[in-house]
Order: sequence, then C-alpha cells, then structure tokens
Amino acid sequence: MTDSYKGEAKAAAAKAEDLRLQGNDAFQTQDFERALKLYQASVAAASPTPATAKTYSNLAASLCKLGKYDEASKAAERATVLDSKWAKGWWRRGTCLELTKDFAQAKNCYKIAVDREPKQKEFRKAL
Repeated sequence: MTDSYKGEAKAAAAKAEDLRLQGNDAFQTQDFERALKLYQASVAAASPTPATAKTYSNLAASLCKLGKYDEASKAAERATVLDSKWAKGWWRRGTCLELTKDFAQAKNCYKIAVDREPKQKEFRKAL
C-alpha cells in the first residue's frame, strides 16, 4: 500500500466519520430524512469495515423512523456482517426484524445481542 493510498483512505475515513456525526446530530433533532442522507453519504465515502457498522446501524434507525422497515432490516444486517461481535448491531437488527414481523429471527438476534452484552438491560428487555 502506497503512502498516497494510505492518505486517501485516511481522508475518506475522516470524511465518513464527519458525515456520520452530522447524521447523529440530525437524528437527535428528529430530522430523519437529513440523517438518512448523511448516513448514506457516510457509507458511500468509506470502505466497509467494522468501524462502519455503527453507520449502517444508524442508517437502519433512520429508515425505521421513516417507516422503511425492509430497507432498515438490510442496513442492520450489513452492520452485523461488518462487525459480528458488536451487540448493538444485533439488537438493531432484531428491532428491524420485529418491525417486519419476522419475530423468530428477531428473537435470535436479540439472543445474540444478550450473549455479547449480558448486562445491557435494553437488550435483555427486547427478549
């Protein structure tokens, strides 16, 4: 890997993180359409890595708020593919699956989340 490529990758990751944080701000103010666009731009700006799992999870949350549950489920699945050890990704995926009425798969995802972080009350409550 050349120094130039490393620099470009680092710049892309920084841009993606900035867009994710802007998306978080928009989500906090309940501007879900803006959050969605910012999260989409964030995932487009960086290579998929375990670090981008958070962005896909946030993307899924925005899609849920907009009633786009099937798309949200796909984004949440992507989060768990990118970082299968991250409990919140599994919880988010379970939430999306529950909203699509796939209760059996949702329960499986909630179980995985609890296995990864047994002390997290929100995850246990979902079960």
